[in-house]
Amino acid sequence: MAKKLTDRHPLPKRISDSDFEELVTPANSKPSPWEIPLVHAPSAKIRLNNIVDHIAANMRHPAPKRKAVRSAIQYAVKALGKARELLGEIPTGDRELARLDTLMIATIVNDQWLCEFSGGEFQPRRGHDPGPELGWREIYIEKEQWGLEIATALVGQIEAALVPSLEWTTKINKLGGREAFPYREFLVNNLFSMWEDWGRSPITGPRSDFVAFCGHVFDGVGWDSKGVQTLVSRVFSKRKAKRAKGRGRFQNQAF
Repeated sequence: MAKKLTDRHPLPKRISDSDFEELVTPANSKPSPWEIPLVHAPSAKIRLNNIVDHIAANMRHPAPKRKAVRSAIQYAVKALGKARELLGEIPTGDRELARLDTLMIATIVNDQWLCEFSGGEFQPRRGHDPGPELGWREIYIEKEQWGLEIATALVGQIEAALVPSLEWTTKINKLGGREAFPYREFLVNNLFSMWEDWGRSPITGPRSDFVAFCGHVFDGVGWDSKGVQTLVSRVFSKRKAKRAKGRGRFQNQAF
């Protein structure tokens, strides 16, 4: 039984070998209009496996919505800005109370950064001591009691680094949010393409061989085949509209 991620979309499984045989015209037999031609069976099995794997991967790890990404970055930028303001509001006389882990800060910054921050006062002491440069940075930061100032500056730099990302996500958000991955529609669309590659012309309707084929595939991957006829009609209309605009094969087709 297919593992359910949601009530609406169970996680599809690859069609078993025995179920796949039911979809293929047996050797030396008159083919049923909805069956997979025997000559195309090997490639059809590979394509169906790839399609199912692609759908399952998207269901397990759906892409984030553009709006959600922008909101997260926007919240982070505001939080960092607020943190920078609060750290800067600590009075000079009280900064002795706000002791920071100077070793941690010395690990984050490098010699060049600390030299620029101190206006050139800090200079690396290479060759003067067998210890690492990290030790000199920690000693200097502790001596000048600049832990809080450096932490505030680092928060501000992280905030500034996120601003371009916020501007970019604001720009692409105007293009519209990501639509939910149309799992069932994606499968039917690729089945359309498979039939066309076999030289067939899929049609819709209650007695459609293609609708019957889609129903069998849905059963094979562990999906409810109820409503397949309506779904096929919707995909057929979209493909027709795409082609009417001169776009060739339906763009959702990936296999």
